[in-house]
Amino acid sequence: MKQGKSKEEVLHILQERSRDNARTPMQWDDSENGGFSDAKPWLQSADSFKEINVKAERAAEDSIFTFYQKLIRMRKEMPIVKEGLFYPLLEEDEKIFAYERKYENESLICINNFFAEPAAFTLPLEGYEVLLSNYKDVSVADTMELRPYETMILYKK
Repeated sequence: MKQGKSKEEVLHILQERSRDNARTPMQWDDSENGGFSDAKPWLQSADSFKEINVKAERAAEDSIFTFYQKLIRMRKEMPIVKEGLFYPLLEEDEKIFAYERKYENESLICINNFFAEPAAFTLPLEGYEVLLSNYKDVSVADTMELRPYETMILYKK
């Protein structure tokens, strides 16, 4: 009775299911091997390392890195972000995750569309200004349509 799998079967299973297919060495810059090492890494660098790397992200004003820096700064500088009371909004909406934080006389509303299609909503947003968004051309209205994967943080004092 044969036990286990052949070498070819094991390699095929690993090729299909291994997480190594999604792993690459850290892409620090656009130099050889993404700046990860002078030696050839055992995992190949992603094909996009020339364009997508830490150095490029840090330099870009609209990068994910810069966006997260702004979020961290807000948490450190604005008590409402960490101390404000949390109130869910639009709970019945299947596409939008939204909530409000209230602290003293301040209000912060976070609205997120985690889907690839636009999502419309209505909220009373008079007096709110855009504090942070992952899209550049954002304006505030009581009825709005979030673009795919759009996130915005609105603030009112």
